Amino acid sequence: MENDISGSYPIIIDGATEGNLTVSREGPFWRFDAKCGLRPGIVRLSVYGGGKEGYLGVMEPGGDALRLLKKLSRSALSSFPDTIDHAGIKNEPASAPAPRPELYSEAPAAAPDSAAAQEVGTHFPLPYEYDDITVNDMPPETNIPPPSSKFSPPHSHGAYAWRPCAIPCSLFTGIAEKQLCASFGGCLLTNDGDALLLAVPEAAALCMPCNNVIHFLYKMIISGKNYLICGIENGKSVSER
Repeated sequence: MENDISGSYPIIIDGATEGNLTVSREGPFWRFDAKCGLRPGIVRLSVYGGGKEGYLGVMEPGGDALRLLKKLSRSALSSFPDTIDHAGIKNEPASAPAPRPELYSEAPAAAPDSAAAQEVGTHFPLPYEYDDITVNDMPPETNIPPPSSKFSPPHSHGAYAWRPCAIPCSLFTGIAEKQLCASFGGCLLTNDGDALLLAVPEAAALCMPCNNVIHFLYKMIISGKNYLICGIENGKSVSER
């Protein structure tokens, strides 16, 4: 059976998301439509996934961007990855940026009455998915329904060794999840037993459309920044654990 590689994937160059690659079926061919910002030199684009690389071609200037449109047959994709995580420069698969020391806290949790504990301990369960709303559009606290999540948030981010996550879409198996988080940047990742915890910057999470695909379990402040935490098990976002 032929693999379904349709979807939207980030173009990652030098550790940053610089554009987008859309893959769709067009008759007997797979259509690869890539666009990113103008860059000096020649940009040879490849797709990456599962430790494999598939070369697409040279991106060409088109207006204020670099573009590439390629149609490949099933046989032409025989050496390509079975699943696609991202696109990037040929022979340069994306890797996570160097860890920032401030994200790795080895100090014990502060006492409950300390200022640090008050800041880090701030969290709340999210009773519904975010739509295109701002913080000021949130309903009054008295109108918020009881939380449906049974996930117990940590009391201190020091209990986890958070690390940068350059390609959050690679953590999911579903096309819908990959499309939704393809543009996320500045995410953090850690392990929680058999599950993964993905910390998404709050500003990016608030821009997500309302759906039942990506679930956020609670809010956390890490190194002074607001994040919404997504629990991932077996490549799926979970609403409770």
